[in-house]
Amino acid sequence: AVAVTPGPVVVGGLLCGLPVNAEGLYGLDPQTGRTLWKLPRRGVQTILGGADGTLYLSGKEMWWVDVRTGKVKKWTNEPLDFAGQGFVTADSLYVPTRKYVWQFDRKSGKLAGRIGLDGSGNEAGNLLLVDGQFFSVTDRAVHVFGIWKDAEAELRTAIRVNPADPVPCERRGQGYARRREWLPAIRDYHLALTRFERRNGPGDHAAIGRVKRELCTLYDNAAGQAMSAGRFNKGLDLARQMQHFAYDGQTQMKATMRVVDAQRRLQNWSGTVAGYRELIERCPDVMYRFEGSTELAAGLFAELEIAKLIKEHGRTCYDKFDRQAAQLVAVGKREDYRKVLSQYRNSAYVGRALVGLSRISAASGDYSGAARLMEGFVDKGWRDNG
Repeated sequence: AVAVTPGPVVVGGLLCGLPVNAEGLYGLDPQTGRTLWKLPRRGVQTILGGADGTLYLSGKEMWWVDVRTGKVKKWTNEPLDFAGQGFVTADSLYVPTRKYVWQFDRKSGKLAGRIGLDGSGNEAGNLLLVDGQFFSVTDRAVHVFGIWKDAEAELRTAIRVNPADPVPCERRGQGYARRREWLPAIRDYHLALTRFERRNGPGDHAAIGRVKRELCTLYDNAAGQAMSAGRFNKGLDLARQMQHFAYDGQTQMKATMRVVDAQRRLQNWSGTVAGYRELIERCPDVMYRFEGSTELAAGLFAELEIAKLIKEHGRTCYDKFDRQAAQLVAVGKREDYRKVLSQYRNSAYVGRALVGLSRISAASGDYSGAARLMEGFVDKGWRDNG
């Protein structure tokens, strides 16, 4: 938590204060102490400062207050996740939140830019501007930020002058990622990956793994951004790229669910089924959390979702996999029947696989096993025939 104790400021000849425990903001005559106006607090957390007869307030939103009347002249429509004291410059207002430092035009109130923080809230705090250097002060640390345009120019030069060095590529990618510019960040991390792989020096193996993990995260963020903007085909392509860099079962499942989501939004039901099939093949035992706190193995979850799709949109969305199951059943070997039962549970050929396995069991003298398989066939037959 960031402690903010907003002190009073003098703007336009008035003393403006926001006492910590008070219900409102006060405009006072500095000579007599007489209250000239009072403004309800309504989510205001602190006074940023004031200039040209205007008081700047921040909290759940931003407000511009005319100090002569005590009336709000303008405010931001976007809610802010307030994280600390900001500051005012000649042209701009800087307001910290957990993920960004927002920059507003001081006079028009329009959003002029934002500075990306690490996203965890660890860098969010009270802001200071000292000799052109930007600081964020928290209860645990002081974070120092440079000017991105200057840093970007320096890194661009370093990338060009040192064509074998991966470090400036990765650092510029980190800068873009902080600004939530995912595609430029992906480009630079790919360049860093290529340079690390070519150099292949001491410590580069660990660096290659680190860059690949970061690429997985970047593709995830980029896919989410594209989907939020309604660019579903772009989101699908980025999710596919994410799958290439998935490094464990959880990230593989997350990438595949991105693919499924994109296919659903495109109303490509066959593609949606194919996405769920990838869950069954790649990470069937990874636990998937959905609908609050319920957890299922990803493979079972995928089977249930495929069953819903078949019910809603017909078996045509599963045609490709029905044909694959039919080919396995046609071979007539034990391992092929078992593959149908383990990987094609939504297929129309599960019953035939059960009968085939039952016949093989009976032929080998395992009549109890054959009977159990036939019981499964009866159950499956009832379900298939309603």
